[in-house]
Amino acid sequence: MKLQRVFGYLILFLSCYFQTSTAQPYYYYDSPVSDVRYARVYRTNLLTGQEELFMPDSMRITNIWSDPSQKWIYIDERGYIMVVNADNPSITQMPLGTRKTGGLAGARYFPRLNRLYISWIEGTDGVGTTATASFDATSFALVDSSLPFIDSEAIVSEDESMVYQYGVDSLGNRSLDGISTSSNTIVESRPFINVGPPTDMKLPHGGANGKILIGYRFPEEAKTIYAHYQVVDLATNAAFPAITLPWKCEAYLSGDAKTIVVEEVSLALSPLGNRRYRPGRIYIFDVGTGKLRQRLTLPPDGVVMLFETYPERFFYFNKLTMQSLSGNVTVVTPGNVLLDTLISLKHQAITAGWLVDRNFLNELDNHLENAQKHLARGDSVNARKEIEKFREKVDKEYEKTSDDQKKGKARDKRFVTEDGWKLLYFNAQYIIDRLPEKSKK
Repeated sequence: MKLQRVFGYLILFLSCYFQTSTAQPYYYYDSPVSDVRYARVYRTNLLTGQEELFMPDSMRITNIWSDPSQKWIYIDERGYIMVVNADNPSITQMPLGTRKTGGLAGARYFPRLNRLYISWIEGTDGVGTTATASFDATSFALVDSSLPFIDSEAIVSEDESMVYQYGVDSLGNRSLDGISTSSNTIVESRPFINVGPPTDMKLPHGGANGKILIGYRFPEEAKTIYAHYQVVDLATNAAFPAITLPWKCEAYLSGDAKTIVVEEVSLALSPLGNRRYRPGRIYIFDVGTGKLRQRLTLPPDGVVMLFETYPERFFYFNKLTMQSLSGNVTVVTPGNVLLDTLISLKHQAITAGWLVDRNFLNELDNHLENAQKHLARGDSVNARKEIEKFREKVDKEYEKTSDDQKKGKARDKRFVTEDGWKLLYFNAQYIIDRLPEKSKK
C-alpha cells in the first residue's frame, strides 16, 4: 500500500497541472543526413514526447540554441548566424548573414524591448574577439553594433532595464557587470567574491528576474562533495535562505526566480557522452523559505529543463531514450509520503551495511513508527519531535564512528558510515523543515 501511495502521488504530481501556451516547450537538436557534413533540425515536444521535423532543409550546422522564451531558435550555420521563428520555421532571418564569423557566442530575446541581442566571435575558426549587436525583433534592422558582451546565460532584470553578465578577465579575475539596456553601457562592475556567499569557491548557476543562483563551498569543504546553493537579488545584494545537499549536484532557477530545482549528479560518466551520470533524484526547493517542496525519484540520466514561459513547471528529458516527463514545481509533497521515503531509505542503508546493531535499528524504527502514528492523527508537532530524535541519534552515532576512525580504533558493533549519515540525516531534515514546531492556537 505504501508503494502504491508513493506512485499515486508521483502520478498526481506529473499530471495535476497543465499550463496552456502558444509556444510549446521543445528540445531542439540537429540530426545528420546521408552526408554527415550536413544535418536537419528536429524538435521534441516536452509535454507530449512527440518528435517532429522542424526544418527539412539540410545545413552545415555547428550549434543550435533555443531562446528561454522559446520564441526564437538560433542556428550557427558554419559562422552564418540564423534566427528562426519557433512557430513558423519558414520565417527565417540572418542578421549576420552577410559576414563570416568565428561562431555564435550568445543570443537573448528581450520581449518588452522587442530586441534581439546576438553575440559572436570576430574571426574564423573560433579565434578572435567577441562582439555583440542588438536588432529590432520585428524588422531585424540593426539597432546598435557596439554593445558590451552579452551571452545566453546573462541575467535580465524583470523590467529588462538591466543585464548582469558574469565574466573572467585574462588575469583570472571574476566579476559581474551590470549593463543598462537604455544606454547599452556597463554602469556597474563588482568582483564576484562580493556577490552572495563570502567564499571564492563559487560559480553562477544561471538566474532570472534580476536574481542569480550561486553554487558554492567553503575552503574547509574543499575535499568534500557538499553542494550549497543560494539565490541573490542583484539589485539589492539581498540573499535568500541557503540550501545544502551532501551530494554532487546541479541546480536550476525557475523563470520566475521562485523555485530551485536540484538534480543529483553521480561521479560516473553518462553513456550519453562526456557528462556526469544522473541517477534521477530531484529536489525542488522554495526560494523564499529555502524549504523542500518535493523529493522525486525519476528515470535515470535525464536532463532538467526550465523555461520562462512555463515558470511553474519543470521538464525532465532523456536524450538517449527521448523520454520526457514534466511536473508542477509548486506542488508540495505530503509529509507522510516523505516519511515513507525516509523509512525506505533506512532499509536501503541497512542492506548496504551503512548502519548496524539490532538495538540501534529498533530505536530508529520506533521513532519512525511513532512519527507515522502522529501524522495519521494529524499531530504534525509530535511527528516532528520523533523525526528530530531519529536525526539526532543518526548524527550522534555517525560522529562517534567518525571519531573512532580518526583515532584508528576498531569499528564498534554500533556504527553509522558517512554514506548512511548523508542519506538519513538530510532526508530527515527535509521532513523536519516541513513540519511545525508548535501547535497553532
